[in-house]
Amino acid sequence: MFSLQPLRENIQGLITADIAEHFLFVRPAVGHHETQQIRKDEAFIRFHQTIHGQRDLIIYGPNGEGTYLMIFSVPMRSAPVATITPQLPNGTAEIIEATNAWLKYRIRQGNRIVKEPTMIDGILNARM
Repeated sequence: MFSLQPLRENIQGLITADIAEHFLFVRPAVGHHETQQIRKDEAFIRFHQTIHGQRDLIIYGPNGEGTYLMIFSVPMRSAPVATITPQLPNGTAEIIEATNAWLKYRIRQGNRIVKEPTMIDGILNARM
């Protein structure tokens, strides 16, 4: 009987001589590629596009805190300065965080965070 357990840490120094013969350490010298093949933002976008089987803008949410996650169809040159217009009387959108791959936002109606799904009328990138 044997067990195979991939480890990130180097535990060879923790193995004592009396049990060393029970362990085998193997590590590939080189992976498939010697350099990173895709940027993290591209990988993040492609991962979500693959899950949903589409190459368009993807919006998740709202979660329990009323936060939406909008994943762009391609990486932006820089994080957008966006204005989102919700289809809600007296509704406003608050940008929480933006990167060149995704945008997090909440919709408010007055002082209340709207936690129910809400349609949006439009998105404007102020840096176009």
